[in-house]
Amino acid sequence: MPLILKKQIDASVSICIWQINETEAFFLDQLQLKEADLISILQLKLPSKRLEKLACRVALSQCINNSKVNISYNSFGAPQIEKGFISFSHAKEIVAVAYSPDHPVGIDIEKVDSKILNLKHKFVGFEEINYFNMDNSEQITQIWCAKEALFKWYEKGEVDFRNDLHIAADFQTATIYKGDKNPKLILKKIKMEPYICVVAF
Repeated sequence: MPLILKKQIDASVSICIWQINETEAFFLDQLQLKEADLISILQLKLPSKRLEKLACRVALSQCINNSKVNISYNSFGAPQIEKGFISFSHAKEIVAVAYSPDHPVGIDIEKVDSKILNLKHKFVGFEEINYFNMDNSEQITQIWCAKEALFKWYEKGEVDFRNDLHIAADFQTATIYKGDKNPKLILKKIKMEPYICVVAF
């Protein structure tokens, strides 16, 4: 069972990272899914997408220590659970899940790739240019992961990654400049070569 990491990263936030090496049958045997959720997964045409969905649910079951996983999605496509808050991320053969019983949480995992340097202008803010190395693919991937995690925490769509999401120079906190509240969140980075995972809460 390729459970790579199960960790309590804060008093109220746990994560699970899972490498997908199993079959659909393995995952289905580990879970007790609601019929509507199961049907929606089995109707997906691509086997890789079905495996990602199932792996996320098994990883979540590890976080909550319960094989009964009832997932639904809000109008913006964010996953929801009956009690608590969750976030999912996947990068081909690996998935990451964050869970909190108390407050919203966002997670993203990405493989470090130099190709991201060609896209940095789409999500790196003007202030961030001054304190991150714009030629370092790991740092740029880190920024992207953080902003994806913030976007998932926000759960309401319509976010400008460059202007609405700001990462602090020390990469410990971030602020969402959207609406009236402008929440400041904690960031936690987990580095697992060749992947970077960031959790926002």
